[in-house]
Amino acid sequence: MLFPYTLLRFAVAISLGASSLLLSAQNSAPKLVTENGRYALLVDGSPYLVLGAQIGNSSAWPEMLPKVWPALEAMHVNTGEAPVYWEQIEPQPGRFDWTNVDALIDGAREHNLHLVLLWFGTWKNGNDHYVPQWVKRDPEHFPRMINLAGAPIDDLSANAPANMEADRKAFAALMHHIAEKDGTEHTVLMMQVENESGGIGSARDFSPSSNREFAGQVPTELVKALGKKPGTWTEIFAGNADEAFQAWHQARYINAVAEAGKRELNIPFYCNVWLAYPPGELPERHIPTAGIGYPSGGPNQGMLSLWKAAAPSIDMIGPDIYSNNVDFVLDMFNTYSRPDNPLWIPEVGQGNNYAPFFFAALGQGALGFSPFGVDWTGFLQTGSVPRAHAENFALLGPMQRTVAKLNYAGKVKTFIESAGGVDQEKLFAANEGASKRGADANSKNALIGQVRLANAMVPIEQAGTVTTQIADAAGAWVAEVRFGFPQKDGEAAPGSSNKEGRIMVAQLGPDEYLLTGIGGAVFFHRPGLLTGIRMQILTAEEGYYTPGTTPGAAEVWHMTRILNGDETDRGIRFPDPSARTSAAADQATSGDPVPPASARRGPMAVRIVLGRF
Repeated sequence: MLFPYTLLRFAVAISLGASSLLLSAQNSAPKLVTENGRYALLVDGSPYLVLGAQIGNSSAWPEMLPKVWPALEAMHVNTGEAPVYWEQIEPQPGRFDWTNVDALIDGAREHNLHLVLLWFGTWKNGNDHYVPQWVKRDPEHFPRMINLAGAPIDDLSANAPANMEADRKAFAALMHHIAEKDGTEHTVLMMQVENESGGIGSARDFSPSSNREFAGQVPTELVKALGKKPGTWTEIFAGNADEAFQAWHQARYINAVAEAGKRELNIPFYCNVWLAYPPGELPERHIPTAGIGYPSGGPNQGMLSLWKAAAPSIDMIGPDIYSNNVDFVLDMFNTYSRPDNPLWIPEVGQGNNYAPFFFAALGQGALGFSPFGVDWTGFLQTGSVPRAHAENFALLGPMQRTVAKLNYAGKVKTFIESAGGVDQEKLFAANEGASKRGADANSKNALIGQVRLANAMVPIEQAGTVTTQIADAAGAWVAEVRFGFPQKDGEAAPGSSNKEGRIMVAQLGPDEYLLTGIGGAVFFHRPGLLTGIRMQILTAEEGYYTPGTTPGAAEVWHMTRILNGDETDRGIRFPDPSARTSAAADQATSGDPVPPASARRGPMAVRIVLGRF
């Protein structure tokens, strides 16, 4: 038996150990972790969902920042993305000015925000516009890329060691300074290395030295990584040889820059990418050819595997999304979500039609999402924010740690109206996420909707198919989402006029789920059975989350009421706040009393427990 003083010493030891672990977690740098093909960004020791907004290209100057922070706060973000300009930090070779960087970090802390800093170095949107004047004025020492006609273009050559060395030294100095200023507070979560890198104006560098190298053999390490047979660039890559050659040299260049930075501060590094869009997506880039339709050499969807082999110091590559083509966007989410690359959306259009893609990305395990151009320096009117994105972040912000943790465990599924129609279903295994990511997702989702669901008159052993019977016996549930309101008995869901409906369903336990979203109602049923047959809602708590008491701690659930009756029999409803705002405006115009905003908001989240009988 343990004597009292022994128990006391044991309790103190546990307490001190727990405190030490918590302190260690809080002091640890942000990092990426992976398990079963899924990823999480750990901040203060626990998964963190980046609810981001990128400020304008020219807004990261101290006198502009008072117009930046209020816009980010109004957007309900937890993380701001801001550029660091090579031309500003190194106005003369080897002489550095950290005024802008310090203003960003200090301002973010004052406004309780994290930062992702964007290195505008050699490349920004396929050009070299942010390199210092002393680089621009000395093309003999810092060579430019040469096009097929033998003329220089507005890009530094990725094949010139002097260019890489200058960028590498500047980026290493930047990371050294961030380590000194932010090494323990971790305001800066990640670094973007360059911005939409590549060349506009030529498929590759056609300088004499590059031409000689292009005529030679593809490097052995790349041949092995891609599983190819040895050969020249043309023999291996055929019609894509010029772009592949450029991508290899560019990726190696950026990898060297990143490698130098990681030696100073090892936090997650990523590259964003200007995608190769289908013809017509970007009218000003109407020819879908490398160097014309998109920057040649960047990690676009056709060069992703090459880049992953060439740039191991880049932790992830994230697609910038500026397309309304739902099928294309979802295909890009699939492409950039792979066992060796977490999905991360560093830049997306700020229009309301892009907001449902946030939920789609969550369903693919995304680490975060960041609309572009959010500040009040002129791009947006003062006081305005992208409405639908702000709605998303207001909804998910209070529970972002909870959602990030569930997503890392593979427990989250999402529904967006624009992708699957007004009535959609997905199946949850009793222990969703236990298997490796993606192993059985297709078969699970395919079995739903392909069978006639049984009513109360059909014996349960005859309901559905063998597949649904096996799923039901294993404790699976089917979540159904119907979009649009009003939803009338006996009628199909109407859908919404803007097709912006989006819903998240996350499994908390075998029969327990967390629900949230906009513009839809959530129902559950057993596989093979209609809603309400041989199942019941044991409880449905409407409520909200509040932050934990320490950085990184789990959020705390607060129940506001228990839903029942009409509030559950017709699905758990999440109305569209923009539709209610319009209705309220009409009501105000008519002179009728307008209810307070809280009364019009609808539920932020619902935790529901299901039962079988």
